Amino acid sequence: MSMTTITLTHKVFFNFSLGNLFNFLLTSLLKNKKWQLCLSFFIIIFTCLPSQVKANSFSSINKLANINRVIQDQQGFIWLAGQQGLTRFDGNNSITFSSSNSQWPLPFTWIHDISQVDGKFLLATEANGLWQFDPKTAKTKALLPEINQKSIYDVTAFKNTYYLNYMDSLYSYDPATGVIELIKDHIIIRNIIHTNKYLYISSKSGLFQLSNKTKTLKRILTEPIKAVTGLNSYVIATSQDTIYSISDTDIVISKKYQHKIYTLTKGNNISVQDETFFSANDIGKITKYSARTLKTTPNNYPDFKASHIRDMIQDSSGVLWLISNNGIKQLNKNTIKNHPQSFDIPINANELALVDDKIIIGSYGLGLQNFIDPIFTKQVNNNFTKKALRISDLQNVGDELFIATFDGLWQLNNQTKTVQRVNFIDNNRLILKLTLKKDKLYLATNYHGFYIYDLIKKQIVAHIDESNGLSSREVIDILVLDNNDIWLANSQGIDIYNKNSNHIKNIDVAGPNKVISVVTANNKVFASTLGDGIFVYNLQGELLSYFATGIRFNYMEVINDEIWIAARPGLYRLNPINNQLTMEPNTEDYSFVGSTLVHQKKLYSSHFTGVLSIPLTKPKAFNAKVFISQTTISGKAELLNESITVQSPNDVITLSLASLDYRTGQEKKYQYKINNGRWNPINSDQLTLTGLASGLYNIEIMATNSLGQWSANRAFTEIKVTYPWYWTPQIRLVYLILFVIVLIFTSWLLYLRTKSITRIHQLLTSDIQTRGKVALNVTYNLTLALEQLDQGNNEKANNLLQQSIADLTLSTTQQEPSILQGKSLNVALDYLSDYLHKKYHVNLTNTITLNESRLNDEIKADFYTIIYEALISAILNASGRNFTVSLKEHKEKIWLSIKDDANSFVNFDNKINFNLAMYSIRQITKKHHGVVNTFDEDVNGSQLLISMPFKKSITPNK
Repeated sequence: MSMTTITLTHKVFFNFSLGNLFNFLLTSLLKNKKWQLCLSFFIIIFTCLPSQVKANSFSSINKLANINRVIQDQQGFIWLAGQQGLTRFDGNNSITFSSSNSQWPLPFTWIHDISQVDGKFLLATEANGLWQFDPKTAKTKALLPEINQKSIYDVTAFKNTYYLNYMDSLYSYDPATGVIELIKDHIIIRNIIHTNKYLYISSKSGLFQLSNKTKTLKRILTEPIKAVTGLNSYVIATSQDTIYSISDTDIVISKKYQHKIYTLTKGNNISVQDETFFSANDIGKITKYSARTLKTTPNNYPDFKASHIRDMIQDSSGVLWLISNNGIKQLNKNTIKNHPQSFDIPINANELALVDDKIIIGSYGLGLQNFIDPIFTKQVNNNFTKKALRISDLQNVGDELFIATFDGLWQLNNQTKTVQRVNFIDNNRLILKLTLKKDKLYLATNYHGFYIYDLIKKQIVAHIDESNGLSSREVIDILVLDNNDIWLANSQGIDIYNKNSNHIKNIDVAGPNKVISVVTANNKVFASTLGDGIFVYNLQGELLSYFATGIRFNYMEVINDEIWIAARPGLYRLNPINNQLTMEPNTEDYSFVGSTLVHQKKLYSSHFTGVLSIPLTKPKAFNAKVFISQTTISGKAELLNESITVQSPNDVITLSLASLDYRTGQEKKYQYKINNGRWNPINSDQLTLTGLASGLYNIEIMATNSLGQWSANRAFTEIKVTYPWYWTPQIRLVYLILFVIVLIFTSWLLYLRTKSITRIHQLLTSDIQTRGKVALNVTYNLTLALEQLDQGNNEKANNLLQQSIADLTLSTTQQEPSILQGKSLNVALDYLSDYLHKKYHVNLTNTITLNESRLNDEIKADFYTIIYEALISAILNASGRNFTVSLKEHKEKIWLSIKDDANSFVNFDNKINFNLAMYSIRQITKKHHGVVNTFDEDVNGSQLLISMPFKKSITPNK
């Protein structure tokens, strides 16, 4: 998992396998912000550790002494009761509850007996009476307080009543009423057990059955009882030399035995038709019996070192737990059988083959050897050269056996049982592997590529080496596909050679280790390596996936639609459909080096010290129960897990995980996902989470069993990180409502303001277009009237004054010629000239030499607007009386020139003091990439000159 800097406003998850000390230090650092740099360093150091530290393992509980009882609770945890107190074991970690453990205290220590009722334990103690213990919460409750300072040696719950061995007497205790009653005094009780129907007491004086009505004891057996156990419908008891099976109908059958039986236990898969039980005797042997017939059946449990066995159970995963006088023994079912085969050679790496339907061995230095049934005499290897005695592979072809050696290819004569070198040129190469495909034998060599030997022609028909494009002259394994592709495993990766095209494709395999074997299954090619994992390709050589890095794999074989892989250590099965890799149970102690073969429904695989035989049956999938066995929140631990609530993102939550499969095998793997996100691997059996932002997190955890199979069971937990008071969901709802109200109110105010501004703009525009121009017009008329009065022309002055009064008093509806209105420039300017003469008493002369057909409507309208705005502004703001407009083309530019007989255009390019007309002219000119210039004529007058690129001007600006 990638690591990021802790940001408390974001979700950050860390995965550690550390104990409470690390939790305490990490919590302290998080609460002090100035230690963030140190915290980051702390996290990096611990997450980069190459191995995971485990506080406890089976080896630790194996050292516990003076254990009296072992039991498995309803959830699947193993509990050990004895002088040390009460110990819970989950397969990896153990917790001991006792008076000396401050974290997990008990008000007592020494426990004689433990019994399970309604998911809780009854504990019979040495000096503190009877107690009830809840294995889910570790809470205790004292029962029978009036005798809590007395020793109770046995306790059993039966039909809502507790039965006690107290002061060499049998008592019954009713937990509902609290009444304790003496049933039988002065009886030396060994065990109290029961079937579904009756309670039984074993003692030196025999076996007794308790009457359910009269609460009296009925003697069933008169011999001293050594061991006893209760099944559903049978009670099993042993005397000095006899084993008894007594049904609830009082039918007794017996059987003599030779070796002393220490203890008995029922099988965990008891059926009504045939209940079974196990015994452990003084020679270290486990025996399985039928309760109905007392017949023995195979049980596949290995023998153990002989010792006195106090107690024994079979757990849900099939493991037998033996409590002895020198510790705890754990026995796993073992269906495999080891056949030791060790030869006086430097490396005891052996190959297997069949001759006359019997297994033979090809040794790595002594030639051919017999396995179980003798086939050869010692003279079989006399014809081998010294180098040929090193056999690297064997291949059956019908009744013939071909032998790959360090000195070429040899063949066994099945009739005479003698060997001879196969006759072809250069048959002295070091051959590593033989592959048979139809009538061709493919020879993989160590230094010379590979050969193809035709079994019919009895000659070499092809030799492929580095000169043909192989990436390495060392060919370790050969796979021939039906499409004529030949896959070659070598020290550089994989080569694919096509026989039809004679083309070689090289595939680089990630990692430094050799590809050791290639097989095909499920339309895919699987390649195993010496440490870089297994690579999966399609038939075209494209990588699909890879997995299982770190395991040193050897050769693979496809058997019954499964891929069997020899490895160091262990023998693995690979499902080619889902790529699920599982170790074959009880093979983890062997290093496999050679080939495998199937013979008489068994698989035989060679290892460095012999050959293992394994029945070819698929193991049943065991869905181990997955639990959060312990939850630690900022240093405070709780058993198991319920919904977790923490007050701050700074809290550190550590979840100890357990997959309750107690069989030996692969190290269990765990992964988790949060809120239905992606699955994330966990590096150990602890998941540590911190830096969680406020909110609710649903966490799902899955695990593998001891065979590496993912269990269908899941562990779940819910983590709630509370919000600060100012950010609770209720407060956030209030914030949202207030925000919506403010947003609506603000939007309404902005809407009103926009409407008001729009209205004001409309009024101002109308006023500018009407009253502004009217005022300027009136001012102009009054100026002219004064001039006429000075000249004595009263009539003209009077007309001007009357016109001004009309402009001020009347709302004019005359449409000024301010736009082109689709006319040509010639027509529009002629009309404008007449309008200006009538309106303002000025003269306008137009000179247009430009071909208007080359101008689009937009540019013509813009030019007219410039002319109109310039003339009106000049007339109303200056004293010009005669104007000239010129529009022409020169050097791919359009030139507009407006002249007057005064100084109307001198300040038209002023960028500070300007009016609306000046602004409009500059914006239009800028749009067409034009230039505005003004000139003061030498004689009286001024000029406005505008030039625009012609080509750009005729194209409308988009």
